[in-house]
Amino acid sequence: MSDLETSVPERKYTPVTLLLRETSADGEETRREAASGACVFDGEESYLVSVVLAKPDLRRVTVRYTCAELINGDQVKWINVPVEGLRVRAVDGPELEAFFAASRGEPEGPRRRYALVCRLPAFCTVPVRNGLRPFAVAGGTRSRALPRAVRIESSPFALTTVEVFGGYTSHGHVNYASPGGEFWLSDCKFMENMNGGVVVLEGGDGLAGESENRSIGLVWGRVRWKAGELMVVLGWGALFGRLGLFAGARPTAAAAARTGVSRAAQKVVALRVTDRHGVLSWGSGVVVERGTVVTNKHVVTGSCARNELPATVEIVYTPAGGTPATATALIAAPQLGTDVHMSLATDDAQHDVCFVRTTDPAFCSAVDAIDVLGGGPLAALARRRAPPAGTVRPGLRVGDRTVSVGHGLFLAPGAPLQSAGRVSKLAGATVICSSPCWAGCSGGAVLNAAGELVALMAHNVRHVASGETLAGVNCAIGVAVLSACHDRLLVAPRQRLRRSSGPARGVACPRL
Repeated sequence: MSDLETSVPERKYTPVTLLLRETSADGEETRREAASGACVFDGEESYLVSVVLAKPDLRRVTVRYTCAELINGDQVKWINVPVEGLRVRAVDGPELEAFFAASRGEPEGPRRRYALVCRLPAFCTVPVRNGLRPFAVAGGTRSRALPRAVRIESSPFALTTVEVFGGYTSHGHVNYASPGGEFWLSDCKFMENMNGGVVVLEGGDGLAGESENRSIGLVWGRVRWKAGELMVVLGWGALFGRLGLFAGARPTAAAAARTGVSRAAQKVVALRVTDRHGVLSWGSGVVVERGTVVTNKHVVTGSCARNELPATVEIVYTPAGGTPATATALIAAPQLGTDVHMSLATDDAQHDVCFVRTTDPAFCSAVDAIDVLGGGPLAALARRRAPPAGTVRPGLRVGDRTVSVGHGLFLAPGAPLQSAGRVSKLAGATVICSSPCWAGCSGGAVLNAAGELVALMAHNVRHVASGETLAGVNCAIGVAVLSACHDRLLVAPRQRLRRSSGPARGVACPRL
């Protein structure tokens, strides 16, 4: 069993569709809302649970539900829910509030949402007892094996076409877990009326171990920034606490599954860059040796004028079991000349590579180097007879599983987003994969299933006609290029320095 779940075998659920209708004092309809949800069974007790966008007036609301067992073609049977058993609670917990306060993401619709729960009499649950499935209460560990494959059982567009979309299933991954297990972020596509949908872990993704097809929570909604969006999932443990259900059920910390991917993800840091006009931007980077981070050139110089360096660069990292910290960085620019941009990369302008360095003792002791494809640090790749910089190391094949790790979209505090995919194409020095690359992920890592660095995320693509950003077309720079840049920008200047005994050259960036 994984660290994301704690088994509660006596509890089961079935996904349902809810229809809420409110009327005024004179009987006129004032609100009509559809939502997804679940019937949860705990021994002799059963409850209807969902997440709705606004707090209903319990004096004037009626609630009905249906499920797959009650839909036959275009015929839908609805079961009325006893109004006297309804309870409503706000579900914006402290971790979710802190996330919205610290991130750039904006929720679609109201930020405050409500859990609706009703204890159901036995006659209301007879039709759904044939489709029961087990679920788990989410654990509260900080270290989780991500990404995890999930499916969403919901009823999108249920307000108009429940006979078509009732019991709809979609698939994706959990990409981020809050430290206390209150919520997760998922790359599953959110559609209207999916709030309250049941989120289920799936096994066999080959990246984070097997699961037992157990539910971990309900869909809250989605959060957006620029061209990207992610689904927000509320954990069962948080919901039970808000609703006062199942007093004995509390999130239990299970042993963390320390996979190669989870260890490597801790070596992917955020870079906070301020130009000389005070414009703040950020990106990601990967620790390739103690105190040295590789990233994209455009992450460091993207908002700067030509031939201009940023005023400050900070590395934001999280020590194991600790809280986010920062370290002041240096730009490794030993070949300073008239064209500063070129001094930050290789002589080939197509290689969007830059190294930043720090002597901060806390950072250097907390985060060590990532392993690259084939094992060992980046500096050792050349000694293993790495292929030319214009190619990709043999052993990486189209179809291989990948995980992209970067501080994209919302810059969620404490941990990067982790997304799964596969290698789509090997194009010379470029690795194109389907594990998404969002805004802010530039400079992040593309890992294989063993957690080895195979490429550095550089950019995604945009559809020319529609302007749509395609995060799932992730164009990354292969490790052979990174090795060549490391040798040219760092190793060779050190060797020349030792021969000449002259001072090291770099550009100091003071702390923000």
